[in-house]
Amino acid sequence: MFQRRLRIFAIVMGLGLGMLACRLIWLQVLEGEKYQLLSKAALELPGRQIETVRGTIYDSKGRVLALDRASFDVCLTYKLTRLYDERFWQYQELFWQKNPDKQQEQREKLLKQRSEADDLLEDLSELCSVSCEQLLESINEINDSIHVLQTARARRRHYENEKLQWRTMAGAAEILRDYAERVPDEDKRLWQLYQAENAVREMYEPQVILANISRDEALTIEERMVGGWFGSEGSNRLISIRLGKRRVFPYGRAGCHLIGQVRAVQAEETIKDDIQAEVAGLAEGAGEAERDKPDLQELLRYRLGERRGEWGVEYLFEQQLRGRRGWVKLDRHGQIVSEIERVIGSNVRLTIDIELQRRIARFFEGDNAQGKIYRGAAVVIDVVTGKVLAMVSVPTFDLSRYYLAEEFKRINFPGAGDVEKVKLNRALSEVYEPGSTIKPTLLFGLLEDGVVSFEWKYLCVPGNFNMLPRSVCYLYGHGEVDGRDALKRSCDFYFIELVSKMGYERFLNWLRQAGFGRRELAWPSGLSDSRIHIAFREAVGHMGPWDGSEPSVRDLQSMSVGLGTLDDSLLQIANSFCTIARDGVLMRPRLIDDFSIADQRQKLSVNAENIRWVREGMQAVVYERGGSGYKAFNPAPWPKETVQLYGKTGSTTHCSLFGGYGHVADGVTIALAVVVEDDGGGGTVAAPIARRIFEACGDEGYLPPVETRASFAEQE
Repeated sequence: MFQRRLRIFAIVMGLGLGMLACRLIWLQVLEGEKYQLLSKAALELPGRQIETVRGTIYDSKGRVLALDRASFDVCLTYKLTRLYDERFWQYQELFWQKNPDKQQEQREKLLKQRSEADDLLEDLSELCSVSCEQLLESINEINDSIHVLQTARARRRHYENEKLQWRTMAGAAEILRDYAERVPDEDKRLWQLYQAENAVREMYEPQVILANISRDEALTIEERMVGGWFGSEGSNRLISIRLGKRRVFPYGRAGCHLIGQVRAVQAEETIKDDIQAEVAGLAEGAGEAERDKPDLQELLRYRLGERRGEWGVEYLFEQQLRGRRGWVKLDRHGQIVSEIERVIGSNVRLTIDIELQRRIARFFEGDNAQGKIYRGAAVVIDVVTGKVLAMVSVPTFDLSRYYLAEEFKRINFPGAGDVEKVKLNRALSEVYEPGSTIKPTLLFGLLEDGVVSFEWKYLCVPGNFNMLPRSVCYLYGHGEVDGRDALKRSCDFYFIELVSKMGYERFLNWLRQAGFGRRELAWPSGLSDSRIHIAFREAVGHMGPWDGSEPSVRDLQSMSVGLGTLDDSLLQIANSFCTIARDGVLMRPRLIDDFSIADQRQKLSVNAENIRWVREGMQAVVYERGGSGYKAFNPAPWPKETVQLYGKTGSTTHCSLFGGYGHVADGVTIALAVVVEDDGGGGTVAAPIARRIFEACGDEGYLPPVETRASFAEQE
């Protein structure tokens, strides 16, 4: 009997050991690789993305115009912010209806958390001197953004489950509307949104509620508040201090229209192309411990709260400046298991000289002969290289204060009839009647076209043309003038007579050849035209009636003197003087210091004498008594053997203009154009500012140092 029991026991033990051996073989041999990976994963920390650093923007001399600096941000998690979201509470009511046994306990727990959250916000408000209303406004923005991301994901899954043809949507409002149409029952929509498969990464990541707080505030919050509230362990902390980044603009107002700004990415901007409903970097499930290694496209996608360029250089060169996030996964010992290196954003160098830019702005802001504050613009170009040394628009605004509520409203939402138009780049995006500054280009075209020789004389008598009743031509006449005198004394009737002989088509074709009626700036290859236009809104101007019809005789007469239905950007006007300074060679100016930009030169002149004659007239404007710019430039800043100046004044109904260039014997040539939104006259308002700009170019090393600097009293 005993032996029988022993055999049975032995058999049972043998079967047990056999089963154990089979299990070991199964685990270590057949499924060994799988369980090795699971064991390895258990020893590894979840992978995390590594933020990149945005590139720096420099001026031509290496001065920093925009860069990233470390900052301290206060962050809250969705576990807290959802307590202030009515949609979350509606979902909870639905959940409790289906699970009544959990209602009492969970309701008490959530209400207690809401009470603690109220206390937390009050403490945060006191420490950072921010109202609770402002904090709640930020919380609502976080909740709304996450709601859009949840809806985008739920909508995509709905289309897949119902086998519907996919429809892409342009923005958050359309996504919400379309999902509501597809799932009309609000309770059903809410139920779907809060299911685990529709959870988004942003629900488990800290979201910024206060940015750029001081170091002292950050230390106080860290000591008094972090870890002191429900769910405060490790990555579940409801409130945390994150080392963030802020964009710093050392020169504040100078170059603000060119540099641009960055802004926080909104929820709908994280939805891309034909998978617009797919959220960047979605977790595969709520609270998942780790996620697969991301691909490069995921690391390039924008995440909620990231920054992107809004306009100007920050927008145009977003891809270069932004860089790409990295990713790393560590084991429990801190050793790297897997890694994708981040790509730091590339730097961008502009051609402008920020100090010259700043000085020129001051000439409009009271540092002028009249001591007045003007609206207007100025463009300065290195003729040989085509580099824009300054592109000034006044009024300016401070990039460092751009997102302050009142400043943002003033800059972006001017009231009706607000002539300040602070955000308008008057040098590039506005058009002006060029007035008489168009005359050197017109005379050049008339000579090239054979309409006139430079020696041909015209008798300017009062009232010869029934227009321009306030002009010297109409009131007094200039007598007999040739091309040189017509430029020097700005004889309107001379040009009206000759352009009428030239005819509208030939006149229009010449202006197009000379660079008018098109965008002028040259950019590096690879940038789309639409992106360039959004970034800088470069105006092309008008040549002829805006409805496209043939101009009347009156229209053509007005256009002959730069008035009426002819208008241009200040950049086009400045570049027209560059063309004359280059012996009739047209070249597109550049704002980016990049050697890959092609010069794209176009020779307009076949007769060097024509250019020489035009230049003689432009010199007479500046140096000879009776010249329209003589008073502003007498005495000249330099002797002629040092720097020779060429110019042309212009006066329109509402603006004063001056264009010209300074030429040094060694070949250095600096061209400029100035517009002042004041009807005081080109010779009395714009020309004195142009003189100051020439002198500033001497001080900054682009022209020789000024040898004669006349006082304002002497100029007057």
